Amino acid sequence: MATAPTQATVTSLTGIAASPGITTGTAILWDCSGTPVTERAITVDGTAGELRRLDGCLEQATEELAALGARCSTREEKEIIAAQRAMLADPDLRAQLVAAVSEALVDAAGAVQRVLGAQAAELRRSESARIAERGTDIDDLRLRLLAALGVARRQQAVLPEDAVVVAADLTPSQTIGLDRNRLRAFVLSGGGPTAHTTILARSLGIPAVVQVAGLEAVRAGATLVVDGDQGTVITEPTSDEVARAREAAQERARAEATEPLPGAATGDGHTVRLSANIGSAHEAARAHHSGARSVGLFRSEFVFLAGEQLPGEEEQLAAYAGAVEALGGGRVTIRLLDVGGDKPLPPLTQVEANPMLGHRGVRLLLSERTVLHTQLRAILRAAAHGEVWICVPMVSSVAELCDVREELNRVRAELQTEGRAYGEARLGVMIETPAAVLAATALAEEADFFSIGTNDLLQYLVAADRDNARVNALLTPFHPALLRAIGMTVEAAHAHGITVSVCGESAADPRMQQLLVGLGVDELSMTAARLPDAAQSLAALSGARVTDLARRAVAAHDADAVQRLLEEAAPAAADEIAVEPLGDDGFAATGVVRDPEGLHARPASLFVQTAQGFRSEISVYTDSGQANAKAMLSVLALGVDGGATVRIEARGMDAREAVLALSRQLADPQ
Repeated sequence: MATAPTQATVTSLTGIAASPGITTGTAILWDCSGTPVTERAITVDGTAGELRRLDGCLEQATEELAALGARCSTREEKEIIAAQRAMLADPDLRAQLVAAVSEALVDAAGAVQRVLGAQAAELRRSESARIAERGTDIDDLRLRLLAALGVARRQQAVLPEDAVVVAADLTPSQTIGLDRNRLRAFVLSGGGPTAHTTILARSLGIPAVVQVAGLEAVRAGATLVVDGDQGTVITEPTSDEVARAREAAQERARAEATEPLPGAATGDGHTVRLSANIGSAHEAARAHHSGARSVGLFRSEFVFLAGEQLPGEEEQLAAYAGAVEALGGGRVTIRLLDVGGDKPLPPLTQVEANPMLGHRGVRLLLSERTVLHTQLRAILRAAAHGEVWICVPMVSSVAELCDVREELNRVRAELQTEGRAYGEARLGVMIETPAAVLAATALAEEADFFSIGTNDLLQYLVAADRDNARVNALLTPFHPALLRAIGMTVEAAHAHGITVSVCGESAADPRMQQLLVGLGVDELSMTAARLPDAAQSLAALSGARVTDLARRAVAAHDADAVQRLLEEAAPAAADEIAVEPLGDDGFAATGVVRDPEGLHARPASLFVQTAQGFRSEISVYTDSGQANAKAMLSVLALGVDGGATVRIEARGMDAREAVLALSRQLADPQ
């Protein structure tokens, strides 16, 4: 990874300011060149074996991306991984890989190198910088597939406390894998302002300068001053330059400090608490900077997934207490270790035939009492620094909650005997199984609060694995069954005087916010960066109107009916859609892409996933060409920017529904 140190001859370098901020740190030289791959010719008799290897690496890469997505804690990270999964599921990609093996007679690794290398090169030749920068995403997939085939290595750097990563470029996976508690800045000779590494840097509040000439003069271990506002990098700075940079950073932090957002009110005064979802003390500090004054979900699994070994009590205490202190006295809700399912953590978790219905959440904790005991000790000790709530994941019975409370009581008595400082903590339940919904009244008698995880609850209600693209169409948060489950949970909670929060992805969706507030949810928890938008959206609502809207949505027959109710409340987007017939089984519509991101990354992956949920053949047309709407790479290659006009054509048994759904998605992005 690191290159041999050389004497620095340059003191100031200039590039493009990609992510704002000023910082100092230690240079870590990253070698991202990858392992050279040489095609190997095969015989016709050898194609069957290579095709099996190809299918195996595609399956392994899909599982790896699912696990990586589960570890992501920010919306931007999740969206980038979702886009990569959509690329990997592209039917055209597999067809080209199979053709390279079966017709060109090259081995699986050669096919991956040939097909994905050519696609990355084609994207980089584009005149659009945004499209050209997607070549790095293709490289990321190529390296992942080659690693799965055993012909390349995927490694991450061990960072010092104040790392500035210096590289030609970084792939999204490499970026997500870096320890953001130690990362201070990126400095790249390549990259670009709309590349995914840059997007991640901005979402994490990390300064970045890209397209910097002369980086070969930077030596490993050198002190750097990185100015993401001006696009400059000072190598080997003097002590005065370091002091000025630190003072400027502190001044910037004071100037950018956001007013608190402890809650928001609808136009007629109904108050809803707004909180942040985090995965570390570092993210808690950023959330506080963004205006959050409480954390609705601290995903403690990230503390466990960050190292090679299970974290001990002191390591956990540092993470939890750090988050509590960063919130300046605000409440932090810590979800107990939630691994298993799509978040494996060997040796605690094992390979299971159906992991989402397996040994996960509280089930695992109650069988691993030492792990539970240690975590509860760390949490109660962290509660000495401020208000802490504890949330128990994957509960399906009152007995499970009572078992955890008994363990909590034992830990409290133990700490008292030892004379250690600790604080009290409320104990609540994650409502994410149908059993928990049906037992909500009994659970409310024992719990101090409820928190609804809409992602898991939805997949269990409709019996559709959220990692299975073939059933993604069922996983709409507007499903009346989910809304009824939320309503039942709120009713049971309020009858016993406890609060209900929603911390799933739907909490940040302005359309869902109307329904959640109407159903009586007390708190919405989301990525900190989305809190200001949520406050603005809630201020535009009428409590009485959304209560009526939620009542009608719960009584609706299906998700389409719920979305029609929402369209009636905001008819402008629907009025823009004019569907025209194309012969006996075809329909088309023309509209404008409203998302500023156009059809790139997350918007493209959502568009493709929606298209894949229909049986009809669907095409999207722009001035630059035509693409299969179900093929991620083809859609990306169109380079559709925000404000562009596109035409959608569909032919088949559900063509009209497909055109309407895709047109609405483009006209009303979320």
